[in-house]
Amino acid sequence: MSHPVPILLMARALSAGGSERQMVELALALAPAEFTVHVGCFEAYGVRAAELEGRGIPIVRLPVRSFRSPRALRAAWMLGRYLRRHRIRLVHTFDLPLTCFGVPVAWLFRVPVVLSSQRAHRGLQPELRRLVRFTDRLVDGVVVNCDAMRRHMIEDEGVDPKLLHVCYNWIDTQVFRPQPKLRSGAFAQASVVIGVVCVLRPEKDLITLIEAFAQVAHIAPGLVLLIVGSGSMLDTLQVRARELGIFPQCVFQPEVSDVTPWLREVDIFVLPSRTEALSNSLMEAMACGCAVIASRVGGNPELVTDADTGLLFEPGDLKTLAEKLGTLIRDDSLRAKLGARAAGAIRQRFDRQAMLRRIEDVYRSYPPLAEERFNNEVTQPRQLTSEEENRPFRHYSFKQKVTFWISENLFQHFTYTVRHGLIKGMKRKGGLGWVPQRLTGSRTREEKFWSSLDLRGKVVYDVGAFHGVLTLFFASRCAKVVSYEPNSINHARLLKNLQLNGLENVTVRKLGVGDRTQRGTLVFMPLAAGGGSLEDKTVEQMKRFGASVTTEAIEITTIDQDIEHALMPPPDFLKIDIEGWEIEALRGARKTLERCRPALFLEMHGETIAEKKRKVAELVAFLNQAGYGDILHVETGTAITSENTETAKEGHLFCPR
Repeated sequence: MSHPVPILLMARALSAGGSERQMVELALALAPAEFTVHVGCFEAYGVRAAELEGRGIPIVRLPVRSFRSPRALRAAWMLGRYLRRHRIRLVHTFDLPLTCFGVPVAWLFRVPVVLSSQRAHRGLQPELRRLVRFTDRLVDGVVVNCDAMRRHMIEDEGVDPKLLHVCYNWIDTQVFRPQPKLRSGAFAQASVVIGVVCVLRPEKDLITLIEAFAQVAHIAPGLVLLIVGSGSMLDTLQVRARELGIFPQCVFQPEVSDVTPWLREVDIFVLPSRTEALSNSLMEAMACGCAVIASRVGGNPELVTDADTGLLFEPGDLKTLAEKLGTLIRDDSLRAKLGARAAGAIRQRFDRQAMLRRIEDVYRSYPPLAEERFNNEVTQPRQLTSEEENRPFRHYSFKQKVTFWISENLFQHFTYTVRHGLIKGMKRKGGLGWVPQRLTGSRTREEKFWSSLDLRGKVVYDVGAFHGVLTLFFASRCAKVVSYEPNSINHARLLKNLQLNGLENVTVRKLGVGDRTQRGTLVFMPLAAGGGSLEDKTVEQMKRFGASVTTEAIEITTIDQDIEHALMPPPDFLKIDIEGWEIEALRGARKTLERCRPALFLEMHGETIAEKKRKVAELVAFLNQAGYGDILHVETGTAITSENTETAKEGHLFCPR
């Protein structure tokens, strides 16, 4: 029997804003048999809080008012403990403040899937822009609510398109639907009501709406301007309305939890924003059959087709807005036609159930959630979608990054005696090696494999030697080691480690290994110099994970060439770990493989599952052609053939002599 997956949805507050409403509706709508929903926020009060509490959805309040306050650190620790205690498997943030706070904490506490949202232009909160850009390197995906935001994230923020998921906002068309105008209370004598529902912030540019209304207020008796919302611009708007002499015709209504009664009073809905993503209030007004006028920014043109489902104008164009208002005030039939078409378009394109299925599919698309969901069921392995197979891996865990930083910044100048693992008792300068396994006292399957080998009297090639952990291990057990390490930093460290241990049976070659002799450019991160590669795409991949990138010109040889011309002894055992160039190294060793048939140990590399599967299949085909019939997957002990190459997409391959 399967269990629901615990997930945490996060927003700054539980007020009436669009992002908050979308988050709360998602929390209420996700299938309880599949997801156990928790909600996190800085302010656990507001019009949406009661809806969550009424459904028994737990809310964790994080007392953060400033990221610079010590309370923020306490809140981060509080959130981390909550994530651990409730075994949260996915965190999804819905606004910038919670993205800046929640994403790093979720990443530090190793939540399997971390998603953020981008629902507005990042220029609106410039003080958070650098921090939120940093979080782009930590998340597994970014959910955007329209194509305009997708373009913004790619073109302006440099986010990898593969990380982006377009999930449009949704509308419950059973709630938001055309109904007769109420015309009650302050609107009893109104002929035409012009309205807007939004947070009263400068970017909404409601000053332009008030000034445009002032220009058309004389066209017909009984015109009313309705502004529903709260925010910092309220006083400014009221002052301007008084200056223009239209304050008696204006109704200012603070934010409400249910906007439908107010939208039923509105004949013409105007959204004059200078920046916008996909406006919930615009969608709701269209669904209610209002004739809409919107600025031509962000996602507005994705909602409104000019002169068909509404009217568009350039942001800040007061004259054009006033003209379009005048046209709709005078023409009842045009208002009715635009309103009917708008409602039909929303019903057809933004149905609530379809959009909810889309976000659920995004959650399910991440393998860690799929594994959690089905971990107690006996099922056949699920066929991965093309999107899943081509999603980039998050290369380094928090523990690995801490290890790299400690290794390169604290220990690089220290010489110490290794107390655990393969080279126990040997001396080493800098670096910590396989720290997580040593600290826990356990060994990886790879370490167990190496310990089981009998290398007495053998010649071993260590292709991709890094700092020399395996070179030291091999040298202590075999007759001769030939190590290849082209990176200058690693090469110097390797020589020093050999000197510290007085090992003289090692020849170190400062060369790369490939399928032909050439010059190449090695790309690597100083923080983790062992992750260098000769693949062109590596630079962008490394930058995406937040690393500074260094390049170095290197000489590349082939194993066949080195044996023939440099008089290197032929290998009995060939270990290759060169970040995706394993097949090239093998092609450059074809004669050696045919003549000497050394045992092979190969590490699997690839930026995506699809790429790993392709490379494994390519390796297996090459090895079979070279006469290696026995190919074993080190981690599972499974025999690998052309029929089951997917089994070996993670880990290492071993081919005995």
